[in-house]
Amino acid sequence: MTIRALLFVHGAFHGPWCWDEIVRRMQSPEVVCRCVELYRGGLEEDAAAVREEVDALASEGCSVAVVGHSLGCVSLSHLGPERIGHAVFLAGPVVGPGLPDVQEGVEPRFIASVDTSDDGVMTIDAAVAREFFYHDCDPEMTEWAIGKLRPNLAYGPLSRPGPPLYESVPSTYLWCDHDRAVLPDYQREIARHMRYSEGFATSHSPMLSAPDELSAALMRVLERTPARG
Repeated sequence: MTIRALLFVHGAFHGPWCWDEIVRRMQSPEVVCRCVELYRGGLEEDAAAVREEVDALASEGCSVAVVGHSLGCVSLSHLGPERIGHAVFLAGPVVGPGLPDVQEGVEPRFIASVDTSDDGVMTIDAAVAREFFYHDCDPEMTEWAIGKLRPNLAYGPLSRPGPPLYESVPSTYLWCDHDRAVLPDYQREIARHMRYSEGFATSHSPMLSAPDELSAALMRVLERTPARG
């Protein structure tokens, strides 16, 4: 029996907790779900943390699909293709030749609402999170998520040498039509460069507002993820 694994990579201000609803729906004897904890000190450290988890799952015999959300897509962009069966970019910026600049993809009002200290630590307040992350989530879920948000360190230069990951392994882009943080038009442009893509009529956070739909999309991803030989 082929065991497939989903490795979830959270975005800015969030943590592994944001994937709880997806893990609850998808974890099974045939599907291993694991979440990586970012904010190890910078982009290279975060990408290394993702790589470590990929290698661990592959060593366990799993065929690994890595799912990055929002800023987590940048860490995913910085990985080499080794031992990755599928790369999934959800509502986030992707770094690669010929792609729009990352800064072009972020809603200017959202950027203006983020507080960044002199030492590069970013924070947002509850009202900003409600508007830009969770506007279609139910109130109880929204307040639960807001209570878990935390500051994070801004990344430095985002460019990466070498071929982009999405050209080296099967890749899917999942865009969000009602995203208020990352511009939907930018997301759809990025999606044109991927082998597979599909969209959701949701906010920036479909793992919280539409977990059934996102889980179904990820199951389709797993069906397209090659088994390890």
